[in-house]
Amino acid sequence: MARNLIEATQHTYHQFSTSVIVVEPSLLAWAVVLHLFDWRSQLAEPRVTICAGPEALSLFEQRVLNLDQETPVVLSGGPAWPDSVSEGELAARISAADQARAELQRNGYAQAQAIYARRERAWWAQRYAEAGRSQPPLMILGITSRYTTVLQYSMRDWLAAFERLGHRTYLYIEPDDQSHFCPIRLLEHIRRLQPDLIVIIDHLQNEYPDAFPENLPGICWIQDSLPHLFRAGAGRQVRPLEFVAGFGIMPALIDFEYPSDRFLHCEIPTSPRQLVDPNEQPADLEPYRCDVMYATHYAGPTEQLWQKFREPFDAAGRRLIDAAYEHLRALVRQPEFVGDYLFETIIERVEKDLRLQVTDQGARHHIADFLWRVADRHLREAAIAAVGEWAQTTGRRFNLYGHGWDQHPAFARFARGAVEHGVPLGRAYRAAKISLHTGCNPALHRRVLDGLAAGGFFLIRSMPSDTMNQFWPDLHRALEAKPNDGQSYLRPDDVDEPARSWFHHYLKLRGYDPQIGVPVSPRLRLYFTLHCERRWLNMAADIWPEYDRVVFRDERHLIDRLEYYLSHDEERRQLAQSMRRVVLDRFTYDSLAARLLEFVRDGLAGRNRPLLEALASPPAPAHA
Repeated sequence: MARNLIEATQHTYHQFSTSVIVVEPSLLAWAVVLHLFDWRSQLAEPRVTICAGPEALSLFEQRVLNLDQETPVVLSGGPAWPDSVSEGELAARISAADQARAELQRNGYAQAQAIYARRERAWWAQRYAEAGRSQPPLMILGITSRYTTVLQYSMRDWLAAFERLGHRTYLYIEPDDQSHFCPIRLLEHIRRLQPDLIVIIDHLQNEYPDAFPENLPGICWIQDSLPHLFRAGAGRQVRPLEFVAGFGIMPALIDFEYPSDRFLHCEIPTSPRQLVDPNEQPADLEPYRCDVMYATHYAGPTEQLWQKFREPFDAAGRRLIDAAYEHLRALVRQPEFVGDYLFETIIERVEKDLRLQVTDQGARHHIADFLWRVADRHLREAAIAAVGEWAQTTGRRFNLYGHGWDQHPAFARFARGAVEHGVPLGRAYRAAKISLHTGCNPALHRRVLDGLAAGGFFLIRSMPSDTMNQFWPDLHRALEAKPNDGQSYLRPDDVDEPARSWFHHYLKLRGYDPQIGVPVSPRLRLYFTLHCERRWLNMAADIWPEYDRVVFRDERHLIDRLEYYLSHDEERRQLAQSMRRVVLDRFTYDSLAARLLEFVRDGLAGRNRPLLEALASPPAPAHA
């Protein structure tokens, strides 16, 4: 039982492996088991604790008090040996440990609250205004998880950028591969460091109500999806000194009613310093040399994703998810599908067919996000399959980086293992003649920004939303003429050519009926205003004049582009350099870190105007 459990819990989520406590006081039992079986490798794992002999129960009590571990679940090991500890005794010790932890957290929270009790908004406004001058630099506490490489590297780059601005930083992360986030540990760091700012990625402070003092400023950086961030209406319970930064401002303000003076809209940045080695030699690139590379993880067949996703839902929810999944499978097989799709329309159609309705907005966004992930996997694997077949036929070298590809029956031959983020990933981008970006993400994505910052060249799947900047002024004028009656639609017939044809094609790809158009909503008006009047929303074709030269429409077009650019080295090099300059000017952690701190400082001082109020006034003469 113990050996099977240890083996079954190895790497259950990325590199996470749950802790296992084996309790058996009988030394005779241990002698028999270890004589019959070789458990040396399992028992030697650092996550495994052995509680044996007369002190077994006291050892167990000490072990369950480990603050970095979750409350253990008692599993029977079969018939008991004489003098064994009963499951009831173990459960009693676990209950006592839970009570002790709860008391520790209450006391720790009360102490942290006392420290920050008098630090009201005016106190913080002065602290930020004088930080690094008449007062010490800010102390910034970053919180992340070791079980997601992307967020680890993002937090590393955020803290490094804050340090280059002269501030002090500290990182809280799980200490090992069997530990969990521990609010008690976090409170210990808060009391010791007394940070001036908390930085978290994809989580709001109110998700942990007893881990953060009320008067402690915090920034949530959005790097995943807003439905995840604001799930179960958490975004409505805004803490007094909390701010959010990142993409997705419209659903945050409209769907979740987040205060507009607390939300800084910006793109995910990149860190060229982490990707480029100034002392690099040509030999350093040799292991990564190839014609085409693609870096992305493989998480198993989409059928497994679907089965796992539907498990928590009731029978009605599963019916709806199953129908939506089948609808999506048919949709992604259509040649014109490019991933630039409004997946909520699938839910609406399935609801009508099944006469069901998802009234919980959090669940609705969750299902749409699931559909997005399935479609994203399909597009990625379609491109990989096309490039793989081409490489096999032509003898070109295709490097497929990421966890799990060696387990894919069709793509294992191209698998090169995971490549570490930082200089190794930068070398992979520089050594490849062409890198790929495909899936449901637009061109302005962290993967593309990193690759261009590292000096790579990209071919990118074309998306209508990346090119709408050229037609938006026409659409904006048509939208402004529509009444605010909640019944109007913006249709292709409302604009002249060439915007009419483009808009018709765009609506069809997004899942709308072009004859009906798109409903005129507050979200749509805000979207147009932000882009056309305030220039807040970046689009790939707007920032990169070279966009049309580096995109592919489908897999056949992708192969044509590969052949072309592999025979035009100088053109490829010039395009990569030109696109890289834009990234270095506008999308680095250093430039954004300064904006974030300025936004928080102005917010604490009451200088951030609510967005709707700002939109009522004439736009600023220049865009920063």
